[in-house]
Amino acid sequence: MEETQPLSQSELPLCDSLIIWLQTFNTTAPCQDVKQLTNGVAMAQVLHQIDMAWFNESWLSRIKEDIGDNWRIKVSYINELLQLILGCAVNCEKKQEHIQNIMTLEESVQHVVMTAIQEVSCIMITYLKRALEELQEAQAEKEELRQRCQELDMQNEMMNEKLDHLFVSEKTNDGNNIINACFLYARLEAAKDDYRVHCEELEKQLIEFQHRNDELTSLAEETRALKDEIDVLRYGLSKYNYVTSELLNSHFSIPLFYQGFLEISLYRLEEKHEALLKEKERLIEQRDTLKETNEELRCSQVQQDHLNQTDTSATKSYENLAAEIMPVEYREVFIRLQHENKMLRLQQEGTENERIEELQEQLDQKHRKMNELETEQSKERIRELQQQIEDLQKSLQEQGSKSEGESVSNLKFYYGNSVAYGLSIIGPVQKISELEAALQKKDEDMKAMEERYKMYLEKQLAEKERRIEILESECKVAKFRDYEEKLIVSAWYNKSLAFQKLGMESRLVSGSGTCRDTGACAPARSFLAQQRHITSTRRNLSVKVPATTAD
Repeated sequence: MEETQPLSQSELPLCDSLIIWLQTFNTTAPCQDVKQLTNGVAMAQVLHQIDMAWFNESWLSRIKEDIGDNWRIKVSYINELLQLILGCAVNCEKKQEHIQNIMTLEESVQHVVMTAIQEVSCIMITYLKRALEELQEAQAEKEELRQRCQELDMQNEMMNEKLDHLFVSEKTNDGNNIINACFLYARLEAAKDDYRVHCEELEKQLIEFQHRNDELTSLAEETRALKDEIDVLRYGLSKYNYVTSELLNSHFSIPLFYQGFLEISLYRLEEKHEALLKEKERLIEQRDTLKETNEELRCSQVQQDHLNQTDTSATKSYENLAAEIMPVEYREVFIRLQHENKMLRLQQEGTENERIEELQEQLDQKHRKMNELETEQSKERIRELQQQIEDLQKSLQEQGSKSEGESVSNLKFYYGNSVAYGLSIIGPVQKISELEAALQKKDEDMKAMEERYKMYLEKQLAEKERRIEILESECKVAKFRDYEEKLIVSAWYNKSLAFQKLGMESRLVSGSGTCRDTGACAPARSFLAQQRHITSTRRNLSVKVPATTAD
């Protein structure tokens, strides 16, 4: 006895679903699993219930029970046998009852059984195509045999004519001719018998081919009926696909429109935000340039004032240099300008923060409106689908008594598909909630990024202010140093003038004394001669004075 072959993982669901369908026939033989089906008793009883005229009691009595496992029925062919039984059930006279029993099963079992029916129909179509091809070949062979029979009949007539001619000619011929004619007649009789036997065989083959032709014509009629059913199913499927596509288009057209509108508004808000940022940068640059020009003007004005006051402030002490460089009124003006600059900066930052908050609130409102519209559209779509399912169910109940079994099965099949489609549409509600959570998370990330951006911006502004203060302090130090050098030069110049005056006075005093002692005075000089003499002596003193100070 051969061992049963195990089923593969892909064949188990089909086998289990077909076993569940077999259990609806309530057979006396058990059919709970594959092992109970290997003896063939349960399948034979199901076939007897499907068609009692063909699978009658005499046929059923030949199926023996209590013989153990039948090695001829292997487990690997259980699916094919069950599919063939299913094909017999949906193509018999009571197919409407069997289809109704199938529709009472679970949805998953219905789906598997429907796929099995489609596979069986495909197999039958291929078988019928092959049968039509064989029918055409048989008809061609029939024509060839008919032509062959006609040729043999013609040959037989020709032989009979030759035989008659020989009978006529043997009367006139001599004895040898008669003997030859007898031999020829014997050969012709033998050939005639052979041809007769061959004709009988051909007639038998012709009868067999006629029976086969009748069977193939019946199969061709069945194929035409199946093709008509397939055309009806295709028409229904195309109509169902058109309805589903229309429903999907009506479901997604409005949210896509609102989504595009919200994307356009978001893009405009982003453009406004970028324009505000550019305007802010431009104002900052303008403020920096104004600050620089203000500082340059102030420094130039201070230098001009101090250059004008060098002659009057030369005798003051070095401790009052800072007060002389930056007068009180300029210091007050500088402090007031700094305060105004700081207030303007704070005001600008406040307006920018308010504008950013307004834009963020508008963006949040747009997102909330978009989510509300999507949820409303999905809920309306679910209600419409539920209403369509109820309408389909009512139409099925109304047309159940009028339509035939095939239309009832098709409508129920479409109803199952519409129910599955409705269940698949309910999924977007959960997807919308997930999208809302993701959108909320994205908003939180945007807020965190905005806070980080503000913090970085504040750090950069603080760093910039610190650098500005450092540069201002360096500029002040450089100005103090320049002014100090100028004061030293002016003090040195004034000191040299003082020494020059002292030298002139000493020379004048010494000259007047010598004149009194000698009694001879220098001749009187004019005003221009005296000035030239003073300038020449000043030059000599300017050369000699640094040496005296260095000592």
